[in-house]
Amino acid sequence: MFLDTPLISKSGRVALVPPNEADDEAVLALFSDPATRRFMPYMHKNPTIEHVRARRINDAADNTRISFSIHALSGTENASSKRKHEFAGIVVIMAIDTVYGNSCELGMMLPSKYVGGRLGTEALFTVLEYIFETRRFHRVVIQTWVDHTVVCRWVERAGGVLEGIQRDCWSNGEGGHVDVCLYGILEKEWRNTMKPWFERDTQVRARM
Repeated sequence: MFLDTPLISKSGRVALVPPNEADDEAVLALFSDPATRRFMPYMHKNPTIEHVRARRINDAADNTRISFSIHALSGTENASSKRKHEFAGIVVIMAIDTVYGNSCELGMMLPSKYVGGRLGTEALFTVLEYIFETRRFHRVVIQTWVDHTVVCRWVERAGGVLEGIQRDCWSNGEGGHVDVCLYGILEKEWRNTMKPWFERDTQVRARM
């Protein structure tokens, strides 16, 4: 599903917007980027614009997912709709479970130039704030390939807890499998540790 209105970061520099047709070509470029595909080997080997459009349509109808395009905002207008939007990745809340555990999984894909940087940090902060403070989820899971050390360090630095290594969890796209790190975040960890860290980090990066 998609939200009716964007989520805007506290700095006003990042917007999480409903996926739209205008971003399809940029999403295809992201899915086709060797740097992205290296750490997501399970992805379709030869994505096309048709795959991207079908994914967007399917996500809109799926109540267990909430999908966003990440946009970097520039300009000085107060209304984000009047500012320049530049596609900067995707973020998806998925595996939403409101029956047993009030939990979800979070996935994010960024162009390599944004991985571990300010924009990705602001996007992650914004979506986690929505998950824990608007939707009132109790637990979030983030998974990433064990060799994706930049993302592993980024999640750990923010306060995500490594709960285990899932052996041979993802296909490597070549007939084999890769191990995956599973990080968990509880609502109390968000409130007591992660949110204060994000707020400090965002202020530091804003002065850089």
